[in-house]
Amino acid sequence: MGVARRLRLDPGRPLPQLLLRLEGFAVLLAAVVLYAKADFGWILFAVLFLALDVSIAAYNADLATRLALIWLGHIGVDRFLGYGLKYPTAVKDTNLGRVWLCTRARGPGAPYPAHQPSG
Repeated sequence: MGVARRLRLDPGRPLPQLLLRLEGFAVLLAAVVLYAKADFGWILFAVLFLALDVSIAAYNADLATRLALIWLGHIGVDRFLGYGLKYPTAVKDTNLGRVWLCTRARGPGAPYPAHQPSG
């Protein structure tokens, strides 16, 4: 039995699904290692780790809808204003371009600093 079949991956797209599963495992491993290095109590870790699943199962659908709509609104404002993934040159330099509010503050005709990727 192959790995894709044992992990119940879609036979048409096993690589992306496998990479996402490995990413999830890496996040879990990093969280556990960092928690262990912080020397917190493991009982609290176990209780809260499982409590998140229980709370989601019993979640109020109305509240979830409200929060989701507020979050979508926040994402829309971020995109509208040009906020995105930040470049190391400045907070206002993003993958969506330069944040337009910061551009206007520079004044008309002000030159933009050239983006120089780190590396």
